[in-house]
Amino acid sequence: MHNVRNIGLLGCGVVGGGVVSALSQNRDHLLQHCGVSFDIVKIAVRDLERSRVDSVQREWLCDNWRDVCEHPEIDIVIEAMGGVDPAFEAVKTALERGKHVITANKELLATYGRELYAIAQANGVTVLCEASALGGVPVLHALDHYFAANRIQKVTAIANGTSNYILTRMREDRVTFAEALAEAQQAGYAEADPSFDVLGQDARFKLQILCRSAFATEVATDDIECVGIPDVDTQDMEVAESLGCRIRLVATAEDDGEVLHASVRPVLVPAHHPLYAVDGVNNALCVDADIVGQVVYAGPGAGSFATASAIVEDLVRLATTANQPRCVHTRVKPVHPVRYPAYLVVHRRYTSHRVGPYTVPFENTALASVDYVGPTSLGVECWVIQGERAHVEQWTAHLAGLCHGEVRWYPFVEAPKAYPAGLPVQHLDASLRFVAAE
Repeated sequence: MHNVRNIGLLGCGVVGGGVVSALSQNRDHLLQHCGVSFDIVKIAVRDLERSRVDSVQREWLCDNWRDVCEHPEIDIVIEAMGGVDPAFEAVKTALERGKHVITANKELLATYGRELYAIAQANGVTVLCEASALGGVPVLHALDHYFAANRIQKVTAIANGTSNYILTRMREDRVTFAEALAEAQQAGYAEADPSFDVLGQDARFKLQILCRSAFATEVATDDIECVGIPDVDTQDMEVAESLGCRIRLVATAEDDGEVLHASVRPVLVPAHHPLYAVDGVNNALCVDADIVGQVVYAGPGAGSFATASAIVEDLVRLATTANQPRCVHTRVKPVHPVRYPAYLVVHRRYTSHRVGPYTVPFENTALASVDYVGPTSLGVECWVIQGERAHVEQWTAHLAGLCHGEVRWYPFVEAPKAYPAGLPVQHLDASLRFVAAE
């Protein structure tokens, strides 16, 4: 006899409707391969008269979330409301009533995750949230199971499909940020108010969730450095490409044992890095661990079926004893910005004034290496610097005081191994003199 689990949904918009469609479409497959029948009992919605996907039955609908969270026959509640209020109260109530909860709500988990996990543990139930991290990419399941024998040292992710789409369009067709954003909104990838995505907040919430699974560490939202993409322009894209790189909005966290380093910001990704080729609305995660090395996960990060896929996988995980999540005892650590391996400093020359390699003093030996790079056709001059971030920032401020034009900097997610052929490069040698590259 197959296993029957009764389901209640909170919300039936893009995500909730996708879940209903996925369960209907793959009902026979789930029965055959997993031995589980997921039966929807109730769906709480704001508007009872709004049109729904064809597989939604009218008798399932109600307009009070308590009718779902307090229903005696419901085993698992899927939260697809979004936001924090009333989602927090609804999830809290469901957990206190002894119901498992599955959610795609990264804002809820980033704000109240620690409290909700404690309530779940106290009531002998589980919170699962695969869809809250990278949409349809099964990264939390992998972090919970595959890396149990490894110590994860670093996670690096493209975690926001909207920003990645915008940056891809800017690079491919040299459209402006505003033009690419308008395209994203027209295609349904960006909201009318896109600030949550383009300012990096969405990726920051997701990085909090990844840190919990990867490092068993609770991180406050405001402790994570966060820089968005509105200031990135097409000239930045051209400079990056001249160096054999692409600009991506990347969420990074690294654990050194005592401190967690975490940042979300646009960075330069060299061609040899796995995130270089992740375009459009796709998401990706690189996991660096002490035994296995680097493992990469990539796939669709947005859309009703990508999210629904992750939610249904969580349903199966709850219903099959072989896939129960392991217990994670989290801790709190100090959080500092990421220590990137290299930085690009760009001087935009609005006049014919050129700083040149010898103008800036290099007495600071904390800078491990400095390369002066000359993509002269772009009206810029660049320095690729490896060293402590604080020293790079001091050096950049000093440069800004010496020259006409604008000085800006980007970190590299990984130091460049080589520069494109034909690019003029001068290296700072041990005697603090610039010498031409071979």
